[in-house]
Amino acid sequence: MIASAPQMPQSSPFTSSVEAPLASLVTSLHLSNGLKFVRQYEGTVIVPKDPVARFHSLSCLAACALLSALAISCLLVALQDYRRHAIMPPGPSPVPFVGNKWDLPLQKPWYKFKQWTDMYGSLVTVWTGRRPTIVIGDPKVACDLLDRRSVIYSSRPRFVVMGELFTNNDSLLTMPHGDKWRKTRKIFHMGLHRRACESYKPIQEAESQRLTRDLLVTPEIFGKHLERYASSIMICVAYGRRVDDLEDPIVKKIYDRMAYMSTLNVPGAFWAESFPILKLIPDCLAPWKREVKRRAKDSTEMLSRLALDVRDQIKKGDAPASFTKTLWEKREGNPEALSEREIAYATGSLFGAGSDTSSATLMSFFLAMTCFPRVAAEAQEELDRVVGRDRSPTWSDEPNLPYCRAVIKETLRWRPVAVMGGTPHASIKDDQYNGHFIPKGTTILGNLWAIHHNEKYFKDSHDFIPERYLGSGKVGGMEPYPHRDGHSAFGWGRRICPGKQLAENSLFITIARVLWAFNISKATDKHGQEITPNIFAYTDGFNSKPQPFQCRIQPRTPGIQQVIEREARLGEQFLDKYKCS
Repeated sequence: MIASAPQMPQSSPFTSSVEAPLASLVTSLHLSNGLKFVRQYEGTVIVPKDPVARFHSLSCLAACALLSALAISCLLVALQDYRRHAIMPPGPSPVPFVGNKWDLPLQKPWYKFKQWTDMYGSLVTVWTGRRPTIVIGDPKVACDLLDRRSVIYSSRPRFVVMGELFTNNDSLLTMPHGDKWRKTRKIFHMGLHRRACESYKPIQEAESQRLTRDLLVTPEIFGKHLERYASSIMICVAYGRRVDDLEDPIVKKIYDRMAYMSTLNVPGAFWAESFPILKLIPDCLAPWKREVKRRAKDSTEMLSRLALDVRDQIKKGDAPASFTKTLWEKREGNPEALSEREIAYATGSLFGAGSDTSSATLMSFFLAMTCFPRVAAEAQEELDRVVGRDRSPTWSDEPNLPYCRAVIKETLRWRPVAVMGGTPHASIKDDQYNGHFIPKGTTILGNLWAIHHNEKYFKDSHDFIPERYLGSGKVGGMEPYPHRDGHSAFGWGRRICPGKQLAENSLFITIARVLWAFNISKATDKHGQEITPNIFAYTDGFNSKPQPFQCRIQPRTPGIQQVIEREARLGEQFLDKYKCS
């Protein structure tokens, strides 16, 4: 015989009942006056007839149902993520919904990425929230995906802070693949194709003559001279004006902008990258957001002012040739083809990226020459044999200076400025590689710290050995590097640096002339002891450069010193037309 459920007493205030799936979870709930308003009777929830009690009862049931639904949804999402983790490349175990946020260091994350590459292999999946990032640590894999499959991997991930809040995605760095990106890429090609770069060589030659004179006069501030030199070249190319003073306010503003942008692009630095909804927080409640927007406003005003100054010069008829002048002239025939903001951001991106990366690369060159003196001696022997000591190297000498060219390549490999491979790529559709699934929208990051120091390709990778690029057999037994340049400092595929040719030209004329002109050695302290710089002491951020260090820079001979002074006067005469009024 089956026992029936207990009957309610007639005096009870409860007169109706409702079956509920969650009734087994309910025990007893009380009002503040102690009146029991819900009781459990073997799976049946009794709802009071009193309106207030009924409301509280149903609200409780609704809350329980909502919490259960939320828990089930979270569980389903977690299971879905678990399945994705299983088929994607391996990596550190993520925390559900948080990912590896707490595993990512705020400073120099490329070291941690290199450790994970050593642990998990050439492809490592790192999670920021539920968004996957695949970190590449092998040059062959990088070329396979980012070069040979560039049609899939040429977009950009969503940059909430640097892209949407700071530049409104008007910068080529953060612009996703599409019509706008193709248009902007064409704009850069107008001023940076090979023939255009040939026209900039006189500027680079004259500025390198000025640089060697500056190093001769005040070698102790060589870092400042390198910044002025790189900035002046890029301002001449971008705006048709030069930087003559180390304290030029434009240089200060541009370098401040670039330093700030580099902090915005470090993985894990902002929670808004993992949880984009955070960008909707009111500015009054988000100091970080207020600061980003304030900086963005200042940046846009500065870039616009520089571009408008060129337009004013064009109207006066005294604007020298420049990238900005070319764009204004293109716009004059078709105002709808280019907006003023597009011109401002295109030329600003050219100057900002070019000046910062060039000066940082030259700083690494000086660091290498200080710590590896054998290399400078080899290069100087070649320069004396090919060029002599009565003049400095010119462009016509380049084909006959293979060791100097190898020094440049090794500098770019040894300490790449864009140490995490530049701005990350993103996949535009699902893909498979070596049995691993790469879903659409995955962020792809080429960690150059791991790629350029992969011992399969570069033996003793932290030693500065230009012979790697000479085929002399001095550094043999390594697998051939898959990219024709022998390094990947300028990026990959359709996102390769558009200013690559301009940068290589500047590096050649500068490095060849510095090696020809000066002996670079370790500085000494007050006791006469040599000071050895730390070759691993580099700044943090998107672009990394050496921390300030000391070295000794001396002219090789009195005759060379006279040549430096004579050629500097010629360079100044050429650069006079680029001075601002």
